[in-house]
Amino acid sequence: RLIISLMIIFSTILISIFSGLLMMEKTFEIENNSITKDIQKTIKIINYEISNLDSTAIDWAFWDDTYYYVIDKNNDYVTNNLMDNTFSYLEINFFVILDTDGNIIFKKAYDLIEGKEIDFPKDLENSISDNETFLTTKTDGFVRGILNTQENSVILVSRPILKNDSTGPIVGTLIIGQF
Repeated sequence: RLIISLMIIFSTILISIFSGLLMMEKTFEIENNSITKDIQKTIKIINYEISNLDSTAIDWAFWDDTYYYVIDKNNDYVTNNLMDNTFSYLEINFFVILDTDGNIIFKKAYDLIEGKEIDFPKDLENSISDNETFLTTKTDGFVRGILNTQENSVILVSRPILKNDSTGPIVGTLIIGQF
């Protein structure tokens, strides 16, 4: 009887261990699938945001008003077009215009949550100024993606500044984005 009892106990322990390992493997598989789906959803959301930003950038970069602002630096463009409510409506946190040499001729940052203009983040400004990647030199050129700075990560889009009909010459680069 002792041997039979020990065999039953030993069998029960083996079945418990095997079941536990099987459960852990299934749990790991379920968690892994869930994480993969969450990552895929996140990537889709980010790509959707980048696509929306790019559409907005095209609207503003291929516009005579932006084109001639870069040439004549007429402040009426800024006053009439780049008010705080423009940032809220477009759901963007920053708007930058570079000349063809990559010098910043206009920059503005906006806090969408607080609903007010904020100081332009120095690390973002440095990243834009020190990096020719964002300077578009071809009429069909663009940059889209995520930039990690010391303070935060931003989604941004860069487009050449052209006339309404998408002709040049290129007079600068427009960069817009979200924190």
